[in-house]
Amino acid sequence: MSAERKASSIAAYLEHRGKLSAHFASAEDLERLPIVLTKDDLRRNYPWGLLCVPKEHVHQYHESFGTTGVPIASPLTREDLEAYVEEILLTPFDLGGGDLVLVRFPYAISVPAHLFHRAAQARGAAVVAASSYSAISPPARVLRLVEQLGVTVLTCLPFEAVRLAHFARWQGYEPGKHFRTLRAVCTAGEVLGPAMRRYIESLWGAPVHQFYGSTEAGNVAYSCGRGSLHLAEPFFRATVVDEPARSARRDGRPGTLVLTTLRKEALPLLKYDTEDWATLNPAETCGCGDAHAVLEILGRRGEHYDFASRSGKDGKLRLLHTSVKEAMYELALERGTSPFFRCVRTDERLVIRLESEAPDPAAERWLEQRLGVDVELLSVRPGSLVDMASLSATELVQKPKYCH
Repeated sequence: MSAERKASSIAAYLEHRGKLSAHFASAEDLERLPIVLTKDDLRRNYPWGLLCVPKEHVHQYHESFGTTGVPIASPLTREDLEAYVEEILLTPFDLGGGDLVLVRFPYAISVPAHLFHRAAQARGAAVVAASSYSAISPPARVLRLVEQLGVTVLTCLPFEAVRLAHFARWQGYEPGKHFRTLRAVCTAGEVLGPAMRRYIESLWGAPVHQFYGSTEAGNVAYSCGRGSLHLAEPFFRATVVDEPARSARRDGRPGTLVLTTLRKEALPLLKYDTEDWATLNPAETCGCGDAHAVLEILGRRGEHYDFASRSGKDGKLRLLHTSVKEAMYELALERGTSPFFRCVRTDERLVIRLESEAPDPAAERWLEQRLGVDVELLSVRPGSLVDMASLSATELVQKPKYCH
């Protein structure tokens, strides 16, 4: 689709966004549209270029971290924010009165902390607004809050759940036994595969409930009791398209996830390219009883390594970064290795630095078999990748004092 046609489609959509029913008589009509919006479109129009309501109707403003440069704006009307919370509340997790929810997401600029905060309170739960790591809320203080307040639900990035549990061990606690009131961990903001989920559950002795979304879209999916992600269908229409033809896949195979928001007001998304690699299957493929489609997030498009096929035939082996992460958590579950690693591709080999007391040739062979590529597993000093001592350091936070 040319830039001119794309701009025309965006303009037409924004002009007639309140009359979608007249233009699209059915879901099939919507699916026939090409991709209309991309992340680059949102960045180019930052911050107000695609705003579809008067600015005075904006109730709350968020944006992405902007790690790739210009951030993506997410202005929300009051109704948008309420819908974001309702998307969280589709979860079958029985959050409610009597729960004390510690929110370990950052409250600054990004949206997850605010959504979990409001969703918990909507269910009658109390909230501990700990936020992410800072001088005010270092890991030691968070663990003290979990223990002394009797926190029942921890919400955070998957990696933060891992790091916080290992910090607790470093301080002499066993998270699964010491923090007895904790009954669940809710995660978002990072792809969570089955192995990483099981690893977190083994650390904390509590089930993990996963949520998937983005700042600009909201909470797109939630996990069921079986661990599958289910699309929040009252709020989104989703398709998975193949590359490079960009035609909808109906065979359950991986492709790019494309979303249309159904209730957003301030910045609605029409056939939006999320840049996430995913599969989409009917609800019945899960068997949990949830009526919403099953969504599996495999990783970010473009975040992969390409290797020559080891079979000697022409062709490439594509290894997703998330597949490497899953393998490392499988290794941690099976062999008790550290979850703290760094990975880089060198020529036709994957070089992985893993915190370890000594080299582990058996683990290296296991990874080669699991990933299907040559692996060099390097042992690095424990604490060199994730330094628990530095996490334990605290700063004295004081209000300014002007008169002495």
